[in-house]
Amino acid sequence: MDLVERVVGHVAALAGAPVRVLGTMVDHHERCVADVVLADGTPAVVKGDNDLERSSREARVLGLARDAGLPVPRLIASALERRPAVLVLERVGGEWLAPERPAAAWRASGAVLRALQRTAVPGLRELGDQPDWASGMRWLLTYFAPHCRDGGLSADVMRRVRSAVDDLAGDLPAARLGMTIHGDCMPIHVHVDRDDRVVGLLDFGDASRGDPAWDIVVLTLRSPEHLAAVLDGYGADGPFRAWLDRARPAYRAVRLVIEVGWLAEHGFDPADAVVATTEAAADLGA
Repeated sequence: MDLVERVVGHVAALAGAPVRVLGTMVDHHERCVADVVLADGTPAVVKGDNDLERSSREARVLGLARDAGLPVPRLIASALERRPAVLVLERVGGEWLAPERPAAAWRASGAVLRALQRTAVPGLRELGDQPDWASGMRWLLTYFAPHCRDGGLSADVMRRVRSAVDDLAGDLPAARLGMTIHGDCMPIHVHVDRDDRVVGLLDFGDASRGDPAWDIVVLTLRSPEHLAAVLDGYGADGPFRAWLDRARPAYRAVRLVIEVGWLAEHGFDPADAVVATTEAAADLGA
């Protein structure tokens, strides 16, 4: 039995009735996401994860973010005590934040990100469960290094990226660290409606305490033309904009390293990500 079947079976047991699967959005050995209709006709999204902590973290962040008035899906049901952990979420409307969406949608996304980052989540851990943000960045590079090597990323690229992180570590603005960050704020995790309002901020499994600039870099990684709109919506002050200018090249390179490593680790072709990471590393200098 594959992971989707197991998770849907758990949901049916929770509901006491069959669940109809409309489609599968994510399906690999680690976790899955399926579009379903519950027995009472409610459309929902079911998430299954073999990492219990990741699911528990997502459930906790979702609850507090929703209490704070953020546009996040309602948690309908959960089973977090055994693998795979299961979350049953309200299905949100809208469409993902595509590059062709107008500046208003990107400004709205910046505003929602700031609201999230100001939401206190007690017990939320540092990136990678490390003692501080810089250590978390280094941990990510160490973890993904063997997968990046298998994916064809050169040792020189990894050296350049690690050196950039080390250089950045001494300049980290302590006053801004420790905020609640989404951690994986790709445009597909932001849903906007026809009026360019954010109606869904999704997928909090990688939430942590950290540098808010990270979320903005990830959001605009492949749409840098929208960075100004995001920062305007965020209400970024001068010092934060200056810090983002300083951190963005290194953060961009780290994020691309993660993409190469994740794709290689999960059996996908990382060739395009290798090219993008190599170019980003070249921009970092020697």
